Amino acid sequence: MPAIRQVVEQYKDRGWTCIPVEPESKKPKHINWQNTTIDQVSSEQFSANDNIGIVLGQNSDSLCDVDLDCEEVVRAAPLLLPDTGLMFGRASRPSSHWLYLVEDCGATEQFRAPEPGGMLLEYRANGAQTMFPPSIHPSGERVSFSKEDAPSAVTRHQLLDAVAQTASAALIAKYWHIGSRHDSALALSSGLLRSG
Repeated sequence: MPAIRQVVEQYKDRGWTCIPVEPESKKPKHINWQNTTIDQVSSEQFSANDNIGIVLGQNSDSLCDVDLDCEEVVRAAPLLLPDTGLMFGRASRPSSHWLYLVEDCGATEQFRAPEPGGMLLEYRANGAQTMFPPSIHPSGERVSFSKEDAPSAVTRHQLLDAVAQTASAALIAKYWHIGSRHDSALALSSGLLRSG
C-alpha cells in the first residue's frame, strides 16, 4: 500500500474523515466535501502525491483546529491557548495548528485584523477542513507533527474564549509601535477599564 494510503487508514482509525486534496494545494479534489462522512472514505481514493484533508468537527469525532496565521499569534498561543497533545505545521511555522476535541463544536469562526491586516487565526470546526501531515504546503514545505499525542478535550466556550484572548494579544502586539508606546498604553488601559 502506498504510504499516503497507510496514513489515511491511520487517520480513519482515529475517527477522522479524510478527503483527497490537490497535490501541493489546500483545495479539495471533490465538490460537496463538507458532507463527507468517514464511512464514505476509502484510501483507494487517494493518489500517491495527493495531500490529505481532514473534514473537521462532527464528521471527525469532534476534532477542531486552531489555525495560527501570523507571527504575533504564534508567539501568544503558548501563553493563552489550552495545552494540547496534537500540533503540526511546516518548517517555517512548526506549531501553527493546535488540535482539540470539542463536543458541540459548532461552526468555524475567523479572527481578523482591521484592513489591511488580514487573518490572525481561525477556529476551524463544522464546515471546514485542514490539510494534515504528510501533505505538501503550497509553499513547497512538508507539513509534519510537532506533537503527536492525543488532542485535549475542551468545551467550545473555553476554547473560543482562549482563541479570542490570543487574537486580542496578537492584535495589540501587531500595532504596538516603538515611539508610540505611551499613547498606545493609555488607549489600551482606557479600553480595558471601560470594558471591566
